[in-house]
Amino acid sequence: MHWILAISLLILFEIFADIFAKEYSLKQTVLFWALALGSYIIANVFWLVAINNGSELARGGYHLFCRISYRRHGCWTPDVW
Repeated sequence: MHWILAISLLILFEIFADIFAKEYSLKQTVLFWALALGSYIIANVFWLVAINNGSELARGGYHLFCRISYRRHGCWTPDVW
């Protein structure tokens, strides 16, 4: 359950990144561009930490997406998923 902290920090840094990206689009300063990019990178690091600590959020979502896209396009879906 210690992956919950990593997911919480992921959400927090995603919010910061969205705010900085919006400020960059309004003011066009390099500072907001760097802060937005840095916040997105830190958020992705916390995503990897959460997956490494056993959140299993990526596996379920990825496999569900694959199954839906395979079925939608009429492709064969392997049974190992």
